Amino acid sequence: MSALPQASIPVYCTEFTNPCIQRTKQHELLDVLISPLCAVICGANTWMELEAYSKAKEEWLKQFLTFPYVIPSHNTFARILAQLDPKELQRCFLCQIEAGSEVTYREVVAVEGRPYVASYDQVVGKGAIPMVSA
Repeated sequence: MSALPQASIPVYCTEFTNPCIQRTKQHELLDVLISPLCAVICGANTWMELEAYSKAKEEWLKQFLTFPYVIPSHNTFARILAQLDPKELQRCFLCQIEAGSEVTYREVVAVEGRPYVASYDQVVGKGAIPMVSA
């Protein structure tokens, strides 16, 4: 039996051109890629929400990311992500998704997301809880 490819995002994100200036770099590029990805999957829509998510989940994120100094600010997320080459980003994630399908022997799992309507509270202005099912 041959070895399956790794489906880990870091394996495919090492070839990115890092837009950060080396002498002022305080954040690892992988940290600035993965943390917002997790935040967006969880429903973040703005740079402020990316920062808030990252700070709220800092302990969990540090299990697999480094964050050598502090969690990046919303301005830092925006600045670094805006400088990335979209074609490199697309290539990275497409390669990772392809590897993931190899690891799962090309079995398909349908994933659907929708708001849990009963969780909306109009009185206090709380939005519906996003639910994901597979």
